[in-house]
Amino acid sequence: MDIRGDKHGRVRSFVRERRFDFYVWRGSMIRRFGAPEEVVSITGTVGKTSATNMIAAILAKRGKVHLGVDANAPRPVSQKLARLPWRCKYWVQEASGSYPGQLAKSNKFMRATVSVVTTVAGDHIKAFKDLDDVAVEKGSIAARLPKDGLAVLNADDPRVLAIRDRCRCRIVTFGHSEEADIRILDWSDGLPDTLRLTVTDGSETREIRTQFAGSRWLVSIGAAIATTRSLGVPFAEICETLEGFEPYLYRDSIHHLSDGSYIVLDCFKNAMTSFESSMEVVRDSRSPRKIVVVGTLSGYRGDASSKYRKVARQALEVADVVCFYGKQSKHVRKLVAESEGRLHMFDDVFNLNRFIEDTRRPNDLIYVKSTRADHLERLWHDREEPISCWIEYCGRETICHYCDLLRGDRVLGRGLEHSAPADAEDRSGAA
Repeated sequence: MDIRGDKHGRVRSFVRERRFDFYVWRGSMIRRFGAPEEVVSITGTVGKTSATNMIAAILAKRGKVHLGVDANAPRPVSQKLARLPWRCKYWVQEASGSYPGQLAKSNKFMRATVSVVTTVAGDHIKAFKDLDDVAVEKGSIAARLPKDGLAVLNADDPRVLAIRDRCRCRIVTFGHSEEADIRILDWSDGLPDTLRLTVTDGSETREIRTQFAGSRWLVSIGAAIATTRSLGVPFAEICETLEGFEPYLYRDSIHHLSDGSYIVLDCFKNAMTSFESSMEVVRDSRSPRKIVVVGTLSGYRGDASSKYRKVARQALEVADVVCFYGKQSKHVRKLVAESEGRLHMFDDVFNLNRFIEDTRRPNDLIYVKSTRADHLERLWHDREEPISCWIEYCGRETICHYCDLLRGDRVLGRGLEHSAPADAEDRSGAA
């Protein structure tokens, strides 16, 4: 029954909304009377979610942290405010600026004391005139901080660094630049080895051995160090926490298989602006053979065909085998003939999975780059333990790791409801 047209349903909805309003008011009172001590807002086109998690992990050793991650629009931020505990030292909140004015709406609930800006790129360019307008939105919280506030800015991104001209608060910068307050002096990577870096805060220099794949994570790491160091956390404690910090699931998470091959899952979003850095991870890998799987692209303007062909060429430059999956894979059809058998197209994840299994060799790197809607993380889950769901575009926001369909009683998709794949028992398990 549709409760929207039901009298009792409308009453229940009204009561729920008033209860929510009460908890928002309660959270506002907690904020007004001084708790938490610091509210850290993290925004930026790339790296904000990982930076948020790192900052929260470091600060958690100094006091209770209220963490807001992934759900980063004004309404979810207000929900985090409604759940703000009384005894809380830090509120660390990821905030999205995907359209003009969005961050200002979120900040009405946060009332941030610290603003962290990672990068400015074109993920949400469709909602803005140009990248300069994107930068104005990303810097809107920092620009409104009081004199005793703190803005943490990426010194290697000119548009982010320019935000300091609009701030009246204390500024701390991070990056490779010689002008950066928290400076990354050197780094080395190349899978299967993970990222190592040398960092200085001006008075002390330390080496950090992380669990991340590639130099693309330097921005998030630098933001986390700069923020927590500025809030008084000892440098040694920061480095120790970062060394034990594991990548967020499906954000370049590394999964090793029993034959020495490994899968890197970058399956949260597949923005054009981040594709080049993903291919740098593949290029720098020392694996004898490299397979790249590309799903649906996002965050671009203009003709889809030209964009898909561009990323196909980028992938072919660094990988031995390239697979495109999904409804948009048709855009690379013209390149298949000239790829000499290295470029492949798949309309369904089941056949893609079979191809990967037949093609994979020991010690291979398999790099999966897709959006959440593609659910290509199943390529790993099926090797960890045979799965039951091969549905295309299920429409679920839930990631596969938490989905009840992943390993159910019946195999779903491609008319396979009657049985599991014939070779399921022969699949290689995760080491």
